[in-house]
Amino acid sequence: MNGVQADGTADEDNIDVALPKSLPLRDWISRFAKTATPSAQVGMVVGRVDKTYLEKASRVALSLAEQLAKQYDANPADLTMDVCVDNAVVTDTSKGEASFGEASDISSGNDASSPQDERAIIAWLGRVYYELFTQKPFPSPSPSSEESEGTPGEASFDCALNIKEAEDDGQEPDDQNRRQKQRRVVDDGTQQRHHDLSRLPNPARRLVSDMLENESFGSGGLFRHDEAVASLSDVVCDVRQMVQDPKSYLHDSILMRWEPVIPEDRMYGRNDELRQCLEMARKVSESTEHSQSAIMISACAGTGKTTFVREVRDRLEGKGWQCLDVKFGQEVQPLIQIASAFDRFLTDNVVHGPNDVVQRRIKADIVTAFDSGGGIEVLGQLVPTLRTMVAPNERAEIQTQPFGVRDAPASTCRINRLFGILLRIISNERPIMVSFDDLHNSDISTIELIQSMIESIDEYYINEELDGSGYSHVLFLGCFRPHEGANHCPVAEKIQQMCSDTNLNQIELQGLTCEDVNAMVSDSLLYPRRLTKSLAGLIFRKTIGNPLHIREMINSLATENLLTYSLSKHEWRFDLELIELRTVTGESINALCVI
Repeated sequence: MNGVQADGTADEDNIDVALPKSLPLRDWISRFAKTATPSAQVGMVVGRVDKTYLEKASRVALSLAEQLAKQYDANPADLTMDVCVDNAVVTDTSKGEASFGEASDISSGNDASSPQDERAIIAWLGRVYYELFTQKPFPSPSPSSEESEGTPGEASFDCALNIKEAEDDGQEPDDQNRRQKQRRVVDDGTQQRHHDLSRLPNPARRLVSDMLENESFGSGGLFRHDEAVASLSDVVCDVRQMVQDPKSYLHDSILMRWEPVIPEDRMYGRNDELRQCLEMARKVSESTEHSQSAIMISACAGTGKTTFVREVRDRLEGKGWQCLDVKFGQEVQPLIQIASAFDRFLTDNVVHGPNDVVQRRIKADIVTAFDSGGGIEVLGQLVPTLRTMVAPNERAEIQTQPFGVRDAPASTCRINRLFGILLRIISNERPIMVSFDDLHNSDISTIELIQSMIESIDEYYINEELDGSGYSHVLFLGCFRPHEGANHCPVAEKIQQMCSDTNLNQIELQGLTCEDVNAMVSDSLLYPRRLTKSLAGLIFRKTIGNPLHIREMINSLATENLLTYSLSKHEWRFDLELIELRTVTGESINALCVI
């Protein structure tokens, strides 16, 4: 129905069908403005900009900012284009890609014939964003203007915020508030600007207001509002957050977040290490013969070993891999933990798996491989699911008695070989990632078992009847904490020996970079990265980029009221000098000493 759904939001699919491939930005804005209805709103205020439109406008805004940032970083002298709505074109309406044209005769008010100051470019881009987000023309200043009695910041975001709050309450501001607003504005054009911006959610309103602050006092002025956007890269970062997570950074308009909430399932940084693991996995899966690759990951406490392995696992599962995870603790014997992991895998993926054909094939291979010598009975005492998969009349007879980990009648060498055979069988159908987390909590015999499994994948003959059943593709990931003490540690020495003997790939996870810390702080506060940069830099210096210590510090700052959220200003407040003087707790000192 004319591109409008029943809930008042724009029908994205219908609008896209109606739009041509390329469209001038002003026409693109007007097309969406025609489909908007008074009931289309984001939040409580009638007349707010449509939610679907804001997300589309954010993609266009990101494309424009990236173009300017790229050209300015390459050579500022070459950036002589007109930064205005009439010189912008949405080059791909379906993807939201847009760009500015070359310098033209369009009277935009900016001097496009000479290189521009970066802040001046940001101010002109702020005008484009104003029209793009509000769907209103940028108001011209009145010839008769009064001097502002407030700071530039008070004449922009705060004033728009006051107008928006009055509308939220359904009341007109009283005479005193009206006079205060009038003292803050510069002219009638600015007053209209505030009313238009009040229709936007706080994140978009703050960005546009802070960009426009760069035109206060003229280009190149010495005094600007502290939160004025200082670089095009900051604009790109702000808008990219809106595009990637619109629920948190675009539509969260009323209260945002009162206290820090640190994402538990998100990995920060580690892109190079992740790329290395995925590349090895690709080579393993594309091999035309039995193939394995093993990676040992060392990292200090709290550096994020487990989070990193989980990210690798999620990426590989998305590519069709199977995953078998073992995490060693100090409460359960290591061999039992490995056996339990195999048992869970067989139960979830074979016994209760969706593919009966795969189940029958694996069962047949197990019977064939373990038939001689009663392997099912031996290994089945550690992996009970093996015994339930194969009927008693299909097992080879062998006289055994129940055994624990230490009094097993089968030799350690035989147990290791049986585990290797089982891994070969379950990896014939699809590639599999086997992860061993916290290897420092294991023992020497467990390290020998892991080394045996790694070497077993390269053995061409396990049973000649299994040769044609498929090729095994296995990626091993082992994580351990390096031994830092002066005392002798047999397990640490055995891990290092295994790395040398089997020529394993090794990755060492260091602390996060300052940029990664800023991303973590920003996500914890749902606050733009350009506004958390200073706080993140201080946290980085105090924690050396250790993710665990970063989480602890953010939470403690909030507990001690050194990091607070202002409901009236919709902003996070922190005093860097007080935080700098804050003493480090004893537990943090001990943890840092480990690093």
